[in-house]
Amino acid sequence: MKISITDKQGNVLYEGSPKLTDDGITIGTSPDAGIRITKMGIASEQIRLRFNSEGDLTLHDIQSPFGTKVDGKTIKPGFITVIPEECIIEMSEDVFVTLSKEASVTSEKNYSETFFPYFLARNETYVREAFDDIRTKIPRDYYYALSSLEGELVGKIRELSAVLDISYAINAIASFSRLLDFTLEMSLAVTGAERALVLLFNEDLNRLEPAADMNFSQKDINREMRAIWPIIKKTFETGTAAIGPARNFPSDSPSTTLAETGIESIAVLPLQEFSAIIGVLYIDSKQLSPLLTVKSEQLLKVFASQATTAITRAKLLHEATADPVTGAANQTFLMRRLAEEYHRAIRHETPLCVLLGEIDGFSSMERIYGQAGVKRLLKNIAAIIAGEMRIHDLAARTRNDLMAIILPETPLEGAKTVAEKLRKTIANTRFRVGDSSVGLTMSFGTAILLKSAKKPSDLLTMASKSLERAKELGGNRVI
Repeated sequence: MKISITDKQGNVLYEGSPKLTDDGITIGTSPDAGIRITKMGIASEQIRLRFNSEGDLTLHDIQSPFGTKVDGKTIKPGFITVIPEECIIEMSEDVFVTLSKEASVTSEKNYSETFFPYFLARNETYVREAFDDIRTKIPRDYYYALSSLEGELVGKIRELSAVLDISYAINAIASFSRLLDFTLEMSLAVTGAERALVLLFNEDLNRLEPAADMNFSQKDINREMRAIWPIIKKTFETGTAAIGPARNFPSDSPSTTLAETGIESIAVLPLQEFSAIIGVLYIDSKQLSPLLTVKSEQLLKVFASQATTAITRAKLLHEATADPVTGAANQTFLMRRLAEEYHRAIRHETPLCVLLGEIDGFSSMERIYGQAGVKRLLKNIAAIIAGEMRIHDLAARTRNDLMAIILPETPLEGAKTVAEKLRKTIANTRFRVGDSSVGLTMSFGTAILLKSAKKPSDLLTMASKSLERAKELGGNRVI
């Protein structure tokens, strides 16, 4: 595999054929990166390229700020994705990685674009290859009938494989958002539809809200939602699916009609958890789709059921691992993840940092603003911290106002940058508590895994000492 890295001006930053088996190779600004690129906007170890045990070339977006583009398709931070052996990876606006096969290397493998689906492409390829083999053994007069049978069988195989893939993914994908995205991808792959959307009921705000979407732009949601909303609302309220040509479901919207949106086929299914409807799965196409019909209702209900399973499991996990006040992880989950990251960092010899943050002058706040006011402040601060986390970082509330943050594969300088950004954001924010607008500051202590550390909790101890030092110096600072 040949790797060529250039900037926007065409200057060659790297060219070579590194080994991509075993742990593969990392690309970033760190001296420890397999390929070091000293350019602005590149993380210390931004991506990892390696061949997995199946022979697939994978890209792991370790810590990019906004995701990595592969042939124009964005891979979200933290994701591991199978990529073609010949492609262009955009690490930033100024750094491009071109992958190409060596002249002497051939590959017979047909790579899918993502780690999942695992069964869909393989099973379809197997069936088509079997039919190709049959064609070599029968007269050409039978080809037409055989092709018709092949099409029907492949369609059924795709349906069953998609269901199997999602069932497998529910147990293999830890990220709730990624699991929902994958369910939508499979729904589109099998139905031939163009767009999909999951809406969940927000009990606090008493309304349905988008939780995941596929191929919807914000403009689409803002403009077309008015036309499809009456249908979605009816499905949510009655629990009755709406599947088929869009003309069969007249919209009550006075401003935008379905005809004006160009939507030809729709499927709207309730997400039902026991006897309660918790949301809606919406699929559409701007072409008449033979698969978005009542005949495919059972298959679509399976997708809706699997989406509900993903949501329910995420809820149970959240309740078991989350702090009830802030929604951040709790102490138990923090220690479990810290132990995992501690052993992973030692095994792979990668940096691991921990931050501890505490509100300055917190002890007097409950007396001034009351318990409810303090809880609201903590929740708002946790939301700010969560907004700055990458997908594989973890923020947790350990006690009162103490927040802990685990930053895997992050050098100390990077951890201090994160802490400083959080400190400034919080210091520049006014928080609403009742009728008051409240300003506050936080101090942060940092720690990086050293060889002297004997156990995971040593990182917390070191970060705690740094935090105490920051408070002794007057607070509102990072040490």
